Parts: sequence; structure tokens; C-alpha cells
Amino acid sequence: MKKTLTGLLGTIVISAIALMSVTIQAQNFTNNTGGTYTANCNAVVRMKSDVGAFDGTAQLGATAPERIEGTVDWNSTDPNQTVQGLYYTNLVVTGGTKTMADGIFVGGDGCPTPLAGYASLTGGVGYYAAAGTGNRTYNGTFTYDGATDQIIFAESGGAGSANIYNNLTLENAGQKSVLTTETVAIAGIFDLDATNTGGLLVNGTLNGGTDITQDAAAPIVVDAGTFNTGSGNNTFAGQIDIDNAGEWYNSAATLNSYAGTVNVNDGSFNIDVDNTNTTIALGGTLDLTAVAGVINMGAASDLDIVGAFVNSVAAGGRTNMNFDATSTVTYSGAGAQGLVAADATNKYGNLVFSNTGIKTADGDNYVQTTSTVNISGGYIDMDGNVFDVDVTGGNSISYASANNDEYILGSVRLSGTMDEAVTYTMNNAQTQVSFLAASVPTDFTLDVQPNTAPTETNNFDNTTDVNRKVNIDWTGTGSLDLLRVGYTNGDLGAFTGNEDDLRFVEGYDSNQDYQKITGGSGIATNSGAADPRFVDLASTGGIDLVDPAPGTTQEIGRGSDIILTSTPLVYIAVNNGRWTNPGTWDEGAYPPASGVSNVQIDAVVYVGIDGPAYGTPALNNTTEENSIYPGPATNSIEILAGADKALIIGNEDNGDGYVFYTETDPGASLQGLASGLVNTSAGVNSGDWNTKTTDPSGNDVYGLFMTDNTAYPQPAIFGTSTITNTGNIVNNAIIEIAE
Repeated sequence: MKKTLTGLLGTIVISAIALMSVTIQAQNFTNNTGGTYTANCNAVVRMKSDVGAFDGTAQLGATAPERIEGTVDWNSTDPNQTVQGLYYTNLVVTGGTKTMADGIFVGGDGCPTPLAGYASLTGGVGYYAAAGTGNRTYNGTFTYDGATDQIIFAESGGAGSANIYNNLTLENAGQKSVLTTETVAIAGIFDLDATNTGGLLVNGTLNGGTDITQDAAAPIVVDAGTFNTGSGNNTFAGQIDIDNAGEWYNSAATLNSYAGTVNVNDGSFNIDVDNTNTTIALGGTLDLTAVAGVINMGAASDLDIVGAFVNSVAAGGRTNMNFDATSTVTYSGAGAQGLVAADATNKYGNLVFSNTGIKTADGDNYVQTTSTVNISGGYIDMDGNVFDVDVTGGNSISYASANNDEYILGSVRLSGTMDEAVTYTMNNAQTQVSFLAASVPTDFTLDVQPNTAPTETNNFDNTTDVNRKVNIDWTGTGSLDLLRVGYTNGDLGAFTGNEDDLRFVEGYDSNQDYQKITGGSGIATNSGAADPRFVDLASTGGIDLVDPAPGTTQEIGRGSDIILTSTPLVYIAVNNGRWTNPGTWDEGAYPPASGVSNVQIDAVVYVGIDGPAYGTPALNNTTEENSIYPGPATNSIEILAGADKALIIGNEDNGDGYVFYTETDPGASLQGLASGLVNTSAGVNSGDWNTKTTDPSGNDVYGLFMTDNTAYPQPAIFGTSTITNTGNIVNNAIIEIAE
């Protein structure tokens, strides 16, 4: 016969003492109007029947005011028992398989001295499934609504939908906790209700299911635990604190399959990553949409952005991101990713770019404090913006590949306190600069566009020049001690020149020929036709940064393009000395043999006269021209206008009948310059230039001077194709024209 406990006879008070000595058995607990039920926390109602239920006209647990006191234990061993959706103080399931109905609320006030077998209620658990209990299948929403602190029972998931919360809601003032080593898994919606002022503490692992909603400012604290957000649409209105190596993930690739969206659309939102070695991994989208919604990256913290990171606050006003200098933000997407701009007053710390996805800038400057930038995988597209690296303390950019296939497309600016003792890597691994001591600019920028022709030049030729645009800018004043530009095989395109001949020229005007760049210490070196590809020029005395262009060959003008060319260039004599002395020339090397260069004379240069001569020492001025130039020494010679700009030719040591000559074909042309001699140096020659002891100081010499010193065994001979003269030529020997 079915037994029913009713309140028809008046108020029934079942005390804890009574329950210790009396077991009341009934299939249903029917409580009708006028009936009450009062129990201490360690009192238990054990529901043993698979069909038993709470019912009646004043059903216990139907609403929060009728919450069932003490403990209810759904105890049937039958596999079909359904746990009613009621308001419980403490809920226990034991025995066989359970179906957890929608609408279960657990208050969980804890039990200091629970009955034997119910010790797991100690400490405010409120709900647990005893060891050996069958699987639980959750329907609808399960709610923890304790007014005091409450521990969330660890349902970590199982086969199918077993042992995993369907929807889970946290309500009321008590802090809800996930214990260390425990995992709480949610299949559906996880709701931190507006009444959940105590917040959520995660010491273990919480897997958020689909959508997560944080309805108010109650904090989510991840303390040495892991919080995996939902795979759907996640909205956080409160603060998230990640402490003591805690991890907050919204990850499609790092840990799990989650790929949701975090909408930061409330002014009270904060993510604080403020303890050493804490990590946030974002696999979906983190969208900062309110100025008051903030990400704070603390010391040694990590933010790994696998998916999308969006800041809807306009660049230049992004006070909602704060990064400690030792924090690290990683963009690690395999697909295209946006790169969120950090304002100059709220700079990134360490920046890491990895995986194959192209990262594209979304706004103004991208700044890095006293930390590092590491790039591997896909390139960074600045999309017309500037990647600003504060190099205070020696910081720079590093690349996993040396071959320039990892790079920043667009402008890279060095700012902060630059050090002349540091070589700074810029747009790719082989693009580097250093500055002359005591001549460091305020900032320095290179805008590099691979596989793009320069614009500021009149005579760029993609068959002889590398198809890479490298534009220069700076503020302040300074001088480069090193200029190095990396390129790739893909920049060669229609190039048919010799990569071994590559060096620098300056394109400073779209209507003017480009001008060579020299460092005064030697010809530019290069990698030849091998990776990693580069052209490199070290300086003596600096490559001066000037405005406006073009300046001299040892200067680069603001806004100029730095071009890599294999076209033979003009060698300029800038120091008094013998033609065969490398130090005479701006390249730090004498012109190559066989007439594959053009020459400008901007000093006193002598040929066939054994140094010391004309005020120069013997050192490096004794090499005979006949040992270097069996053929033409150059295509053309231009003697520039002005005093002590002269070419003096004798035949002291080159041997009988030796002819020092330019290209003799009057139709020859090299880089637009016709073969032959052009002399524009005019004035009054003074001093005996037949005597090598003559010093130019106070004894001006102009133009071409052929000596007839009787001490020389044979007369000097100079050969050329044509002579164009508007200056002085003094011929005391032999000039041969187009022989």
C-alpha cells in the first residue's frame, strides 16, 4: 500500500534527533496546506522509490521560500529515478542512474556534523553524487544559489551527455568555487546571474560549454586553475581576475574545441592578468567595445591570441589596454588575424607573432616598451600604419628565419633611447642599421615594400635593380654607421644582372637619376645569389641623414628610396692619392679593371708616379697601374670644377710604352655616360707639377696635367675616345684620342 506523510493533522516537525532514531518510509512526501517541515542541516529525507516525489497543495521546495531544509538523498538503486526540480538546501544522489530534472536549485549551507555517509556535505558543497552512484543526465538548468560560499560539485563529463551539466546557473551572494584538481564541465549555457555577487573562484578546471553570460560585476577569479570559455557567444559584464598561474582560455586550438566570442560591452568589465606566469589564450574573438572595459596585463603574464582580438575604441584613445613591460602578447593564428594597436601611453610589453596567419594592423602605431618583438610564420601587414619599436635598453626585433621570408610589410620606426653601440634589426632579419657615436637621430623609420618598384627615381630598371621599395625617414639629426637591406629571390622578378654586383643608390626624385650611396670605407658587400640575401654598407665617418636630398654620395635625403642595383656606378676620387690607392676613392676601392665603371675626380689623383708624391705618403700609393689595368681603367673620367681637382699622369714606374686609358670607342656608353674625358676644372695652375714633391697646399692645380719629367724613362701617355674640355689641360707628354 502506498504510504503518505501529510500535514492534514497539523504541523509536523521532524527534528534531527528524531531522524537519528526513526526512519519514515513513504513513496511520496505530500505536504498540503498548513503542513510545515523543519530540519537541521544533518537531517535527511531519503527518496528510495524510483517513482517517489514531493507533492501536495503546499509542496516542499516548489519555490525559494519553501526550500527543503536539511538534506534530500535520491537513493533509488533503480536506473530510472528522476530527481525533481526543486529548491534544496543540500542535495545528494546515491544508488542507480539518475535523470536530473530541469529547475534544480541547491542552497548548500554546509553541515559541520552531517550524518554518517554524508560527510561530503561538510564545507558548503550543497550537492554531490556519492561514489558508486550511476550516471547522471542533466536536463534544463541546474542552479547553485547559496547565500554563503558554495562548492560546485565536479561533473567532468562522460560518455554521451552523462555526468555533465546541461545549463548551469550561479545565483545569490555566496562565492561559488571549483576545487583544485576538480573539473566542472557544462554542455550548454553557463550563467553567472546578476544576484551572484560573490562571484566564481576557479582553482581547478571549468569548461564553459556554449554561451557564458556574466550578468553583473561579480568577479570571476581564476586562481591557479583553468577557465575554458564557451564556444558560442560569451558576454562578460564583471571583472575577471587571473591569479597565481591561473589560465583563462577562449581557445580553438590550444586546449580544446572552443572558439567563441567574448563581448566586452559593459563599462565594469576588466580582465586582470596580474600574477607571474599567468596565461590567457583566445581562440575565438575578444572584443573590447567600451573604454571602461579593460585588459590589464601584469608582470610576466601571457596573452595568447589564437583567434580574433578586436578593440572597437578608436586607436589613439585605447586606454582600455595596459601592458606591463614584462608581459607577453602572442598572435598565433593560423588564419588571418587583426593586430590591435596599442597607444603610445599604453604600449605592449613583449610581442610574439607565430603561425602562418597574416597579421594586419587595425590603426595607428604598434608600440613595444622595454621588451622584445619576435616574429615567425606569416608576415605583419602594417596597412599604411607604423610599427613603432621603443628600443630603450637595446630592444629590437628578431626573426625565426634569416631569409627575409618573415617580415613586417610597411613602416618600422625605431624610437626611444637609441644606442650607437647596438645594431637594430628592422623590417626583416637582414635589414639592419646602426648609428655613428654621438650622431643618433630622435627616431628612424624604414618603409619596406617587397616586390614593389621604388617611386623616387627616374632610372630604375627591374632588369638591373632589385624590385623592392625601401624608403627612409627620421626626425632629429644623425649618421648611419651601418646600412644593411635584406631582400628575397622573389624580389628579383625580371632581374638579369649579377647579384654579386649589387650595391646601394639613392632615388630622391622621380625626375632625376639616382645617386650612389657610399660609406667611405669600402665598396658595399652583398650575399650574392644565395640566401639570406642582403646588401651591406659599413661607413667611415658616417652616412649622414640630410634634408633635403640629394646631398653628397655619403648622405641620404629624407624620403629617398634606397635602391639595390647591379648597374656599374661612378667611382669618386675624394682623397688626394694615387689611382691605385683604395683610400683615394669614395668606395674604399679603386675602380674595377676593363672599363666597367665611370669616374669623377674631386681631388688630386696621380697615375704612374711612385708615392710619396704631391703631399701624400708612400703607404698605399706605390701600386703600378699596369698591374691592375691591362685594359681601360674606366669608361669615362669627369674632372670636376674647382682648385686641386686634377688628374696628373706620369710614367715613372709603369714601364716603357704603357698607356693609361679610358674606353676608346667614342660610341660606348655606360649608365648614360659617354666614354672619354670631360674636364671642367679651370683656373691658374701654380707650382711645378712635373715634380712630385709639389704639395697642393698653396699650389693650385686644375684639370688634366701630363708631366714631362726627364727623370722618367719614357713619356707619359693618356688614351681616351673623346675629350670635352671647358677647363685646363696641360700636355707635356702624349695624349692619344680614339686610337
